[in-house]
Amino acid sequence: MQSAHDPVTDACGSSDLPVYADRTPYDDARLFPRGLRALAPDEIDELERAGCRADDWSLVRVAPGFHAADVRSVRFRGRVAIGSTGHDVERAAGLVVRSGLDDATVSDCALSDGVLVDRVGLMHRVALAAGAVVTTTDELTHEPGGSFANGRVLRLVCNPGGRPVAIHALMTFEDACVQASDPAPREAEGARAAAAWRSDWAWIGDSARVGGCGRLESAWIGPGAVVRGAAAIERSTVFSTGHRPTEVRDGAIVRDAVLQWGVRVADGAFVADSMIFEGSVVERHGIVQGSVIGPDCVVAEGEVSKSLVGPLVGFHHQALLVSAYWPEGRGNVGYGANVGSNHTGKAPDQEIRPGEGAFFGLGVNVKYPSDWSRAPYLLLASGTDTLPQRITLPFSLVAAPARAYADCPPALNDIFPGWVLSENPYALLRNELKFAERHRAERSRVDVRVFRPVVVDSVVGALGALEALGGKSHYTERDLAGIGKNVLTEAARLDGIAAYRSTLRRLALAEAAESILGSVPRTGDSGSLSGFLGPDVGSDPVAVLRLHAAETRRWADAVEACKARDDRRGPRVIEDYASVHPPASEDPVVLRAHDESRRTGERVRTALASMGVR
Repeated sequence: MQSAHDPVTDACGSSDLPVYADRTPYDDARLFPRGLRALAPDEIDELERAGCRADDWSLVRVAPGFHAADVRSVRFRGRVAIGSTGHDVERAAGLVVRSGLDDATVSDCALSDGVLVDRVGLMHRVALAAGAVVTTTDELTHEPGGSFANGRVLRLVCNPGGRPVAIHALMTFEDACVQASDPAPREAEGARAAAAWRSDWAWIGDSARVGGCGRLESAWIGPGAVVRGAAAIERSTVFSTGHRPTEVRDGAIVRDAVLQWGVRVADGAFVADSMIFEGSVVERHGIVQGSVIGPDCVVAEGEVSKSLVGPLVGFHHQALLVSAYWPEGRGNVGYGANVGSNHTGKAPDQEIRPGEGAFFGLGVNVKYPSDWSRAPYLLLASGTDTLPQRITLPFSLVAAPARAYADCPPALNDIFPGWVLSENPYALLRNELKFAERHRAERSRVDVRVFRPVVVDSVVGALGALEALGGKSHYTERDLAGIGKNVLTEAARLDGIAAYRSTLRRLALAEAAESILGSVPRTGDSGSLSGFLGPDVGSDPVAVLRLHAAETRRWADAVEACKARDDRRGPRVIEDYASVHPPASEDPVVLRAHDESRRTGERVRTALASMGVR
């Protein structure tokens, strides 16, 4: 990195991160602010009596506070700098030991104040910042000029060409989405990022802990990071900060990748040729290859390949996601889902755009190309196979066909617009609460509300499209392109219209009520959804507030009724179901819905009282 401008320091506000400018660590004032000196003859004698050897003792230099008694059984090769020793350092949780060097081979390295190096097979061209701990590890080496995967250009979604993204540790997820949306060459951007990070030295940051590992090759390990039991980290950045440490542990492999702060890669997971944004987790043998994983995602057991995913996507079981462009995230990939038919027999050049909140049920099989980006919160029912298609009906259920139609191919599924709104409101509220709890990203803030303007706009558009149909028993994409390769029955069309209208009215009342509750009561101008208030409201603020409270109660009751179906079905199947499954009335999501309803009712009563209305 250039000494005149250190992007890492700028981003983290830390003066303890390295600045490289093609110089040896001896000259780095951040490592050794007090200067270095040669070893005294008596110190060399003491070191040799303690089992230490050096190719040339004149190349070993030490800082004030160095004590030869803290160095045992170390083989020194080339130029080595050692800071002060004898500090208390935490080797493991609750275990404090004295810093120093023991049983290691150290070659062309700089070890700052208070580091602990114990039982390390080989450490070559590595700089350790103050308080770093490296124990019981086979090798830490570096190839001069490496940039730790910064500047690497990923080609997402499809081959050849694809959606190129030049990754680096300080980019935002929004940066990655902008790059992926424009297939312009990224080599120049990649070269700039690589130049900013290029160094002749690997780095282990302040108070980072590396232990029980196999091989660290050209690794940049940030301050406070925990690398414990990792099989390998190769040509990668493990960015970390003291208050949001990154972890790579328990058999994990990270190769040609960049991990941001707060990331955890564990339990035999494999991450290669990828960028993992802040707060995300790859665990339980999860595989991420050639992909960008947005903030606060979880990938476990399954495989993500050549995809841009996130934020807040849950991937907790064995499943496959290939060539997905999913910047909206907030969805879920169920067990056995096969979302990966990007290969048509000609070339692996197809892709999918799932759309916000997409839910892939158990054992689904999705054909490419597919675009559901204008159908947020689409639910693909378990065991459903889908054809290549575009769907623009939000909150829909797509399920295997219940009957055959003489004028339709048998491969077409059934689609139920607005089904999630009318039949599963519990899931939507649960998503909001789950997203709010899981969302920890600091640089990439995510609005976890489901009914944001962009989602509401998609409902308005779908409602208009459904209302323009009519007069047939069923419809296909010949009647409306947004139906996709599915069949829409007249009954499902009418149910969808009712679900969309009911939702828009509830949101319109909430918008109008907030304009009243948040300021001096006024009439008219209830906002962008005013057309969905209905003729029974007009411009009467009293009516708006009363209907808003009633709609909030109705929504809470719908959330409880949705969950209560399990209370009725469960005991019919499992004899002691009720004794081990709390009833819907005690469910935390249901309680949250009713709590919100009560708070709304109290606000409305207070506002009506201020108007003199009883």
